[in-house]
Amino acid sequence: KLKKVLAVVSTAVAVIVGTMSGASALNAGGYDVNGDGFVNISDAVAINMALIGNWKPSDLSDIDVNQNGVVDDLDRTSIMAYVTMVGILTITMQ
Repeated sequence: KLKKVLAVVSTAVAVIVGTMSGASALNAGGYDVNGDGFVNISDAVAINMALIGNWKPSDLSDIDVNQNGVVDDLDRTSIMAYVTMVGILTITMQ
């Protein structure tokens, strides 16, 4: 349960930071797993949906963000870290 609580909290932080800084509108190759042209929390949600079986991407390598050959929670975490770090960098640069 602690992992789930931490995942929810880290997701909320990523959403807040990304939204405040405009990071959710940035596009970066490899992180846009849902193919909408943006890298944001919806990409992490898409990976979660794939992990629980509610979304079947045509090619699993498209959502293997860290390119380790396995689609897992590390891919979701990588996207959240990217969105969070871009948000922090954007806030720092302003």
